[in-house]
Amino acid sequence: MTSWSENIAEYFFQQSEEERQHILKFVRFINERGGFALIPALKQSNVTYKDLKSMFEEFLKHEITVSNSINELVHLALTEKDYATHNFLQ
Repeated sequence: MTSWSENIAEYFFQQSEEERQHILKFVRFINERGGFALIPALKQSNVTYKDLKSMFEEFLKHEITVSNSINELVHLALTEKDYATHNFLQ
């Protein structure tokens, strides 16, 4: 039987893999359309938290930031009438 900490670790490993797949989709989309996708260095994330609640709050805050960024891209794609990018972002 696995412990709750192993379950949480597995959850975050799965989330990490999902995010990796998302960035690869962006890279392919950009490169297939003649661009040259660059992935900047990422800031080291926090690895210690005072408790589970603060860890999940930070995770939620990051997810909201990412969602807002994607919404901004959707808005820009629609403004520019770039329907292929809008479709991709959906």
